[in-house]
Amino acid sequence: MAIIQGLLGHATGVDVDEAKETFGGLLIRNEEILGAYKWSRDQVVFTTHRIIHEDVKGLTGKKKSFLSIPYSSVVKFSKEGAGWMDVDAELRIWVRDEDEPIEWEFRKSEAVNDLFTILSEGVLSNGNG
Repeated sequence: MAIIQGLLGHATGVDVDEAKETFGGLLIRNEEILGAYKWSRDQVVFTTHRIIHEDVKGLTGKKKSFLSIPYSSVVKFSKEGAGWMDVDAELRIWVRDEDEPIEWEFRKSEAVNDLFTILSEGVLSNGNG
């Protein structure tokens, strides 16, 4: 089911220990992964300090790029879900000096609610709120 959801553009949860294998070398001292989600190839993790997005490129998937967004650069964010009948939810994040938000779809509203809490703590504790 996770593969099908990934192909449809909906992220599914990933075990934090599994995410550490991919992102562990990018983390600074005392930085922890709080949530991890994966599409068919790409991944995003929310840490105690920032958001890191892995973009897998090409047919073979050997080329990867990583985007790091410190919570201090997030100026606003929103979540959207259609209700109990809707199986997906959307998270939008606006980054300073960017006109359009980053948009990610998730399989369940619970994931977006968890990430909304992580974002709230990260952004508001950095004095952006």
